Amino acid sequence: MRQWLLDPIFMCGKHIRAEHLETHMFLSAMDEGRSLQGFYDHGLYFGPRYLITRHDLLVMELDTHNTPLDFDPDKYTDRYPDVVASDEVVKASNSMLLTRCQGWDAIKHPHSRCNDWRENV
Repeated sequence: MRQWLLDPIFMCGKHIRAEHLETHMFLSAMDEGRSLQGFYDHGLYFGPRYLITRHDLLVMELDTHNTPLDFDPDKYTDRYPDVVASDEVVKASNSMLLTRCQGWDAIKHPHSRCNDWRENV
């Protein structure tokens, strides 16, 4: 599981759908009280408020969506604090996504511009 830090309009459909699923997986992990420290430590998770914000950004790029992420982040912030990603973490996240998206196909994902952000990394 991970949260990418790239604006979803620049992501391919595969990564948007995968990260969307992972937002729901993070919520399930929080509901179960599982530790997310390793995700925090490696810049893969940024807290419950970011989770909601990120989910809402992702679904704007999905053609269909019927799995809202509706929860009160205040219920979780004692155990799962919100953190801000450093510039270094953002750059590393975006670079990793770029290496994973080399097979992106504009014909299959006409609304995505995954490769357009290469020069911004």
